[in-house]
Amino acid sequence: MQLEHITVDGDPYALGVALGKQGGAAFRDVVRNLDRFEALQPWRDSDRLAAIEAASRKAFPDLMREMEGIAAGAGAEFQDVLLWNCRGDLPNSAEIMGEQGCTDVMIPADDAGGLPAVIGHNEDDSPSFDGHCFIATVRPSDGRTGFTSFCVPGLLPGHTFGVNEAGLVQTINNIRPRDHQVGIGRHVVTRAVLGCRSLTDAAAILERRDRAAGFHHNLGQCAGPFWAVEAPASGCEIIPVETSRAHANHLVFDGFKDADQRIADSSRDRQKRAEWLLADGGAGRDPLAVLGDSEGDGLPICRKTRGGADGGYTLATAVFEIAADTVSWRIYGDPAGPAILEGRQSAA
Repeated sequence: MQLEHITVDGDPYALGVALGKQGGAAFRDVVRNLDRFEALQPWRDSDRLAAIEAASRKAFPDLMREMEGIAAGAGAEFQDVLLWNCRGDLPNSAEIMGEQGCTDVMIPADDAGGLPAVIGHNEDDSPSFDGHCFIATVRPSDGRTGFTSFCVPGLLPGHTFGVNEAGLVQTINNIRPRDHQVGIGRHVVTRAVLGCRSLTDAAAILERRDRAAGFHHNLGQCAGPFWAVEAPASGCEIIPVETSRAHANHLVFDGFKDADQRIADSSRDRQKRAEWLLADGGAGRDPLAVLGDSEGDGLPICRKTRGGADGGYTLATAVFEIAADTVSWRIYGDPAGPAILEGRQSAA
């Protein structure tokens, strides 16, 4: 597998244009032909979409300018790119999104053994995106925080996995609660978190009550906290990671035990299997032992087989080792194979 790594710089619009150009052909030829994209069309030019756009612009005008740049760079209408970025913010999105989703493993630091905290992430989505995603190192020219992130054509960075110049790591898991409201789009929220200098700043964003929808966020930072965060539109629960834990694609925290949500078969199976591997299955401190697993009785964690009962596909796997002053990262096309990209980010 090849995964192109680009570097972009400039103001918000210029950053968006460069990202849009990189993913433009795939947005035009792949995204716009997806059933998921077609299912969004009834919301095009709707009052609901306009209200989400307005809330997002009021809160984060620079990031909406970045989204405008993505549309221009991709040679696409802004309404198409807006719809695509709001795919999880609309009331029927639990059904629109299908089986897509990711798996994460979080392993706290072992201070006595001198071992760093670890976040491992399987980026799962439609197999149609295989070969069309890319890694972008983004260097804003206006003093905002730069970062490196996995990017999906037509979408703002931030909703997958990434690390920024402040040594902050964010990985995202889709969730499917039915608590949508008019507010800031969740892809705008994840992009804003990726630009934060501290997890305190990130928490302030995730605890806002004017978000349209939400995700599960896994957050760590050099010499900082290590958090698992569930943040649907209806609330936010932050749990310090003190023992190894996993997360798939549904709400599991006690604060949301009664939430109205869709739990896909794949998410239920991956959550159960990952928890067993960490507790009893001998995974130890190796996130790839979990993320590369395709055994068990249910649908697999590692989703490298196309078709069948599981509509998701593992596009890439990332491992972040978060030490006191640096983050070392590796990206795999297949968790059973060698790393295809790797790097180190010092906390600035």
